[in-house]
Amino acid sequence: MNIHQPLTLNPNTFWCRAIAQTLASLGVTDIVTSPGTRSAALVSAFEERSDCRMHVLTDERSAGFFALGLAKSLKRPTAVCVTSGSAVANLVPALCEAHANATPLVALTCDRPRSLRGAGQPQTTKQAEFCAPLVSRLIDLSDPDASPEGLERLVAELLTIAPHLVDQGARGPVQINIPLLGRMTSVDGAHGWGVSPPPARPIAPSFPAPRALVEIDTIAKTLDLKPGLKGLIVVGPDEDLPIAAIGRLAARTGYPLLLDAPGGLRGARLPGAVAEADFLVTRREVFALKPELLIRIGPAPVSAGLQQYVGACRAPVLRVDRRSVEADYLNDAFRVLPLHDHAALDAVAERLDRGDTAWREHWLDMARACRAALPQAVATGGWSEIQVADIALRRPEFGFTHLANSLAIRLGNLLTGLDGRERPVHANRGVAGIDGTIATFLGEAVGTAKPGLLLIGDLAATHDLSSLEACLRADCRGAIVVMNNDGGGLFDLLPVRGTPAYRPYIRHSAGVDFRRIAQAFGLGFDRCGSIEQLDAALDRAVRPRARLRLIEAVITPGAITTELRDLIGRLSSHDATKTRNHPASPVSTPAEA
Repeated sequence: MNIHQPLTLNPNTFWCRAIAQTLASLGVTDIVTSPGTRSAALVSAFEERSDCRMHVLTDERSAGFFALGLAKSLKRPTAVCVTSGSAVANLVPALCEAHANATPLVALTCDRPRSLRGAGQPQTTKQAEFCAPLVSRLIDLSDPDASPEGLERLVAELLTIAPHLVDQGARGPVQINIPLLGRMTSVDGAHGWGVSPPPARPIAPSFPAPRALVEIDTIAKTLDLKPGLKGLIVVGPDEDLPIAAIGRLAARTGYPLLLDAPGGLRGARLPGAVAEADFLVTRREVFALKPELLIRIGPAPVSAGLQQYVGACRAPVLRVDRRSVEADYLNDAFRVLPLHDHAALDAVAERLDRGDTAWREHWLDMARACRAALPQAVATGGWSEIQVADIALRRPEFGFTHLANSLAIRLGNLLTGLDGRERPVHANRGVAGIDGTIATFLGEAVGTAKPGLLLIGDLAATHDLSSLEACLRADCRGAIVVMNNDGGGLFDLLPVRGTPAYRPYIRHSAGVDFRRIAQAFGLGFDRCGSIEQLDAALDRAVRPRARLRLIEAVITPGAITTELRDLIGRLSSHDATKTRNHPASPVSTPAEA
């Protein structure tokens, strides 16, 4: 067989072209793929389309998270296409995250023909089953049927995923399992060479209409919504929030608006915004402030301290969320309002009208005092993860920020202030794992075409080093700042540090040489041990046309334990709102759990 001869059309070709055309009609035009022969026909169908942008990563786990980053930054569905067998299992971590935060990630899992399932053929598994709990819609297609009738049935079935790509109430990841013919590859000539293509038909997908307004009267009666309440709005780490609707709610009610950093709302100049809640709830006197109504928007807040405060509230709770909420580990009793129903949120604001003014001003006074003292309190500390995070996050040249889970996001949530810069802040807070962080960040960088900042620990970076492969082909700019404290530094703040196995098996020092990693993937590199060195490295990272730079900030293991405690102490000593009878003794450090 002449391997250089043109690809001859077979039933898989028409089948896959129909899949590619249908997905493009649904707005899926960014395709991330990994090498494999079972997926060859589908990859070829996408590659020949001028409206599709292709990306390739060797590791399917990296490909899944890269596609997730693209979907989050572009705010539209993105597909990841893989071959059969264990390749599909590698998508599970990204699907976990997409499922938890309702991201429209389309998993295209190519498969052997249905007739060969369970027959012992290599590279086969139950791939249409183990993703099922993590997707909003699973389609397990039939074997290819290139007849006009077969292709029409295919298109009709594929169009059923439309609500899960756009409808805020049903949105989430989708799996399309695609059996393809061929003994060795999906472009084998053993099946139907020379089949004439059926005439192409235009595809006009229909998208669901907005859902009807929920019954506000019932919610208002149950929660006793009325003017004059001491209300509090807590916004968790959600990256696709309706900023205008939340702004109207905050403006109408005057409630203090406690904002987590992921999502970027701290730069939106919203009325009553508070970015310092993680610090405030380290003080016992704040726990004496009892709200009469708690409105929670999005998932649980990042910090354990604020979670503890929210969990201790005995006020009525209104959960505003994009997903159906049946149970909540922080608040046992609550009513739910769909996040996408802006009219319902406006109706709630109208019922509440203006809240208690003295309550609002007390929260804002505490926040202003903390905000004023924070720069000096950080500057007088020693070289630690706190200074590294503060210096990096204050740089205005980055177009977006990604905060890795574990210690980085806790510090980012503490130090990202109300600076008025509308800069997106991303994080994988769906299931809060450290896996896939670099891949997600690089997907966001490619999606936005802007220089980005990734703040990450050495363990999380080590977990995802293979994803740096994307830098060999994509034009990625910005900086990956690795806080190298020789292992899982966040655990130093937790009781687990006292266990005998802590140092070798739980905290774990990976001992990676990041300089050689940077060289292997063609990245610029700096190793920093001081503020001056870090500033100089960041200057190099933000130069015009500079490519992505890996910056390793070397930190003494365990420094965070004393530095964080001392930072809280310095803030307390400057806090004009602190009373003589209620010293600011920590309930928990803001970076815990």
